[in-house]
Amino acid sequence: MSRKRLGRIDPAAAAGVREAAEQAARTGAPKGAGLAPIAQVAQGVSREIDAEIHRLRAELNAVAEAAQVLQTAEEEGRLLQTIPIMDIDLGYMTRDRLSTDRGGEEWAALKASIAARGQQMPIEVADQGIAVSPRYGLISGMRRVLVLRELYEDTGEARFAKVTAMLRPANMASTDRLIAMIEENEIRSDISFYERGRIAALAAAEGVFPDADAAVERLFVNSHRNRRYKIRCFVTVHEELGDLLWYPQTLGERLGIQMAKALRAGQGPAIRAALEAAGGRDAAGEAQTLTRIMAALEGPSPTTRPARPVEGIWESETGQRIVARARPGSGRITVDLGEDTDLDSQTLERLAEALAGWLGEKPT
Repeated sequence: MSRKRLGRIDPAAAAGVREAAEQAARTGAPKGAGLAPIAQVAQGVSREIDAEIHRLRAELNAVAEAAQVLQTAEEEGRLLQTIPIMDIDLGYMTRDRLSTDRGGEEWAALKASIAARGQQMPIEVADQGIAVSPRYGLISGMRRVLVLRELYEDTGEARFAKVTAMLRPANMASTDRLIAMIEENEIRSDISFYERGRIAALAAAEGVFPDADAAVERLFVNSHRNRRYKIRCFVTVHEELGDLLWYPQTLGERLGIQMAKALRAGQGPAIRAALEAAGGRDAAGEAQTLTRIMAALEGPSPTTRPARPVEGIWESETGQRIVARARPGSGRITVDLGEDTDLDSQTLERLAEALAGWLGEKPT
């Protein structure tokens, strides 16, 4: 029986019909036999009502289960929604990346992809509630939001005015928010060691972790131990020199570790003084300045690397090839005549004599 048909049955009449049917059943008469027409109709209506009630109860249970699944997804931050891009607070939390490099190839590729195919991966936001403006705090997906805003400004198309977002719980722990942001950047767009060290230092300074070492261990728990050691080195660089560095994210791995060792050895004041004296510079100039500072602090190396060898090559028209190599200052020359060359002692003596004559010496 459909809901529409069930809705036209008078409840009192249906109850009376059902009572009559039950009374007829108690007389012991065979089912459906000898019953008045009204009793037969009552039996049919009663069965249809029971079936409809059973179906409605099943539907209500299914709706309740679906509502519970939806509520659980919302509580666990697994719910996707489409929200306005201008209703997102980009400064909701401290970012690990220092710049977005809008003029780079990666930015251009992402912009072209979203323009052609739309947003493919959701961002992550925290719902701060309707009383807060902007309502949503950005956790991860900064570049996608900025690209969409830029496309909307360029084209005015409504499809770029909204973004698909995964709503995280408003009470999500600061630790979990930082980890979510860092994990996405580690996977999607690699960040520099300095930026990793900086976010660990800031997380400790903001009280999210007891100290920077604990921050590195927790935020980069999936990184190799050697990688975490390097991040700690850049924590030291940021804490000691972050206020003087103009392009810290371009610091090379080796130079950063070298600087951290010098800072831990108490050479921080000397490095700061040299940096302050260097004045204005670009990224390449800053790296060169730091390299010179470190070289001056370390002094000459106790062991000088041997000079690179020099070589001369002679090749005949028939394919005969002779290669002579010498390392400056070694007093030795090696000559490679090829695998198929077999020289006797007289030929080697003539070769030595010719070489001695060229050097202005007589053979012994």
